[in-house]
Order: sequence, then structure tokens, then C-alpha cells
Amino acid sequence: RYADIEAVAHSAQRLKQMLKSSDVDERVAAAWVFGEVGIYNLDQILIALIHDADPRVREAAFYACRRLKNPKLIPALLVHLRDPRLKHAAVATLATFGEHAVEPMRMILDDMTKHADEQVLAACTLAKIGTPAAMEILTSHIKHKKPRVRYAIAHALEEYIWRGGHTSLHEQVITATICDEASRYYMI
Repeated sequence: RYADIEAVAHSAQRLKQMLKSSDVDERVAAAWVFGEVGIYNLDQILIALIHDADPRVREAAFYACRRLKNPKLIPALLVHLRDPRLKHAAVATLATFGEHAVEPMRMILDDMTKHADEQVLAACTLAKIGTPAAMEILTSHIKHKKPRVRYAIAHALEEYIWRGGHTSLHEQVITATICDEASRYYMI
């Protein structure tokens, strides 16, 4: 961060070598450097690391994304909601983007062609974001057509209220939705 121009040029050259390296540890280190140094405007390089073949490199790239919070990275992260190994890291990373991630999560909830697992993770992301706008989207989807998604939304809203948040839905509506889901699940 605080070096003369010669040191910066040398560091940039070394970082380029690390990014192209066949050594996974070097690519992991390169992703970490992106996050630590705060290289915000090189999103295309970070997107390549997000899609790296090795999950350790992808995890390091997620770390950099959480540090940088560049909204241009969100579409690349959305793909990983379908990745069994990294889906929870993707949720945590997307949630750090706050309001920038709210609309993409709404679009996933609205898209009935999306798998329920992905929609559940979108609901979880909105719950982690926890802003009034995120909660309003969850509230508007409380009657989602897919049972697992409805349950995830109701659970997220219940946790939000438990933490002291307020929604346009009354707590009784959320509780009734959860009871309705439980009765369907257990065929009561």
C-alpha cells in the first residue's frame, strides 16, 4: 500500500505471475492480496479467481469479495449458490454486499424456474442482510409456491423479529405460516 513506484511495479509483476501460476497456494495468496490491498477496480481478474477450478482459490476470492464489496462481483457469486461446497460461503459473501445484493435475491425468489435450494439460499441471504428492504422482499414472498421456500422465508422473518426487527407483517401471520407449513409437512 505504502511503497515507492518501483516497489509497486515489482509487486504488480509478481501478482500477475501468482495469478497465472499452476500452484494453487500462489493463486490463493493472489486472491488474498486482492482483498488485503483493496484492489477494487480489477474485478475481471477477481471474477476469474471466483471461478477457479480449485475450491480453495474460490474461498480466498470470496474473502477478497467480502473485503472489496464491488457490486460488479455479485453475478459471479450468484453462480455459487448452486455449488454444494461453497453455497454457504456464497450466502455469507453476498450478504456483505448489503443493499446491492437485495435486488438479485428478489429476482431469484421471483424466478419459479430456479431450484428451491437456490431460492432458500436467496431467502437466507436476505435474512443476513437484514435491512428493511430485504425484509420487505421476504414479507412479499411469504406465500411462495414452493413449501421449502415458504418455510425458509417464514423462519427468516421469525428470526428477524426475534432480534427486534419490524416488518409489515404481524408476528401472528408469520407464526401461522410456520404452523401451516409444519402441519403440511407432518400431515396433521
